[in-house]
Amino acid sequence: MSNTAIKLKKSSVVGKAPGVDDLQYGEVAINYADGRIYYKNSSNEIKYFIDSDGLQTFLDQKLNVDG
Repeated sequence: MSNTAIKLKKSSVVGKAPGVDDLQYGEVAINYADGRIYYKNSSNEIKYFIDSDGLQTFLDQKLNVDG
């Protein structure tokens, strides 16, 4: 692993996600309105992590639909 600095990009617009041209490898984008942290993976796709509140809401909705 190299000693590459992480560059942070941010947005407060709900639903706004970066495209593959918006992030370089090692850059991170944060949407603090959605609670998501985006990164570019080795397949040149944008992936994200979601905060625990968002995950809980998703699971609650899924259980209500399937339950």
